[in-house]
Amino acid sequence: MFHSAGYLNKFKSIESAIALVAIRVVTLLVVPIARLLPYAIKIRFFQPLLDFLNGVVALSLAVTLFLLLSVPISILLPLIVAAWLTFYFLAYGQSKVAWLAAIAGLISCWIVYRVTFATSA
Repeated sequence: MFHSAGYLNKFKSIESAIALVAIRVVTLLVVPIARLLPYAIKIRFFQPLLDFLNGVVALSLAVTLFLLLSVPISILLPLIVAAWLTFYFLAYGQSKVAWLAAIAGLISCWIVYRVTFATSA
């Protein structure tokens, strides 16, 4: 039996499991980078870097979900994710710099996806 099946059953919904995966991915990427940087740079750039990676992970999870469900991926996918991020950041009064960093991460993830995966298919 697959061991993580019981692990995923602890979650009340698939959204909480996806959120946990997103947090783990961002943590695995950011912590090694943060350890290499001096303290002054960490204070100035760490939060925008986290927001950038949140945008990357948001689109990565959306692409993964679309691939798992065999839904065709088009330019509408990043537009939908960008609209959701914009709604979240503006509705809850978040920082505009954080919003721009998340949108930049989303755009960079879309470019990487289009260059690597979409041209090979």
